[in-house]
Amino acid sequence: MRGPQPYCLCEPRNAFLFAPPLPGPTAKASMDLSYSAAQEADLEDNICLLRRHLLSHTTATAALAAWCERRGIGSGPIQTSVLQRAVSSRGARDVGYRRVKLLRGDAVLSFAEIRYRCDVLNPAMTRTLEQTKSPFGEVVAPLDPRRVTTFARFCADPLAEIVLFHHATVLDRCGRPIARVRESYQGVLVA
Repeated sequence: MRGPQPYCLCEPRNAFLFAPPLPGPTAKASMDLSYSAAQEADLEDNICLLRRHLLSHTTATAALAAWCERRGIGSGPIQTSVLQRAVSSRGARDVGYRRVKLLRGDAVLSFAEIRYRCDVLNPAMTRTLEQTKSPFGEVVAPLDPRRVTTFARFCADPLAEIVLFHHATVLDRCGRPIARVRESYQGVLVA
């Protein structure tokens, strides 16, 4: 006989588009991300706080940098390790692909798959994504990107390696889609 199952939550595809604001403080400045506050919260609360924190930033890199700094996770800036990259043609437009790992020091924070539209990015941005380790969010920052969550699921199992799955569409300042991202956030972020 199996023991109790870990608590996991799936949210519908567009839940964050029409959902009312989350209760409690949601401004970046009012969220206590410190290690001492984390010790008082349980795993599920910490994962929910991580999700809220990610939603309050335009890029995952910026969100993770602030999260890790406040909680003392790893050291130094967020680094990107590009695991795979490619550009393929889909009809009349090229689509770029990157699979990356985000780290801070030795701490592996997340893995992400990014499919981006080359026709919306300028040639310098596309070249940077194809040839460097620069984080996607930093490269597309001049487009004033914003993320719209299309799927989020977390797993509050203390033994889980991945505690949060997150899918989003990245839009430019005019609301045009520039990328789709699938991210998996590691347990080290809420340990």
